[in-house]
Amino acid sequence: MNSPQEDQNRYLPAAIRRNAEQETRRWRRQQAFVPVLARLGIERWLLKRSSLLKLMPEEQREEAIYLGLKPAFLETSVAEYRSFEESGEQARASGTFGDKPLIVLTSRKTIEAGDVPRGVSREEFQEAHDFWVHEMQMRLVRLSSRGKQIIIPNGRHMLALTWPQPVISAIREVTLAAELSPDKKTDGGARAAAADPQN
Repeated sequence: MNSPQEDQNRYLPAAIRRNAEQETRRWRRQQAFVPVLARLGIERWLLKRSSLLKLMPEEQREEAIYLGLKPAFLETSVAEYRSFEESGEQARASGTFGDKPLIVLTSRKTIEAGDVPRGVSREEFQEAHDFWVHEMQMRLVRLSSRGKQIIIPNGRHMLALTWPQPVISAIREVTLAAELSPDKKTDGGARAAAADPQN
């Protein structure tokens, strides 16, 4: 679901890479102030303004805000970005999925003014988004000879929460395909034969 691709930082426009680095530095600076901001209610107010959280059901939104107020959240966010290149090298070294069934769910949307990070033009961000949808995500699809992409129009970052039905359908499709794969049938037949007391 909207998965990152290990080479995306190499191909995204420089303005977007700079913005991501600036955001990481901002997160690191915020770490020391989160407890104070949380006690004053400022951090909760900032989180409630998030366009992503507004898409969530109220109960889940409150839980997300609660978790987002924890210092560990910022620590994890920063660590995740800082280790992206190392994780990318590990992903490249892991090879492919062979012929295992694979579905890549990708959100595609028209970029609006509120989506654009600071220091990036709307045109740059739309171009980067389109490249990510049609090239970066397709690289994930090609990890399996049975891979395919399903594009969710106007989808958002948290697909499982905002568009659950395509996610459920994809899980069912992949599960069924795995159960019906030739290897599965062969393994099942071998196990059944071994368990048969007549053999």
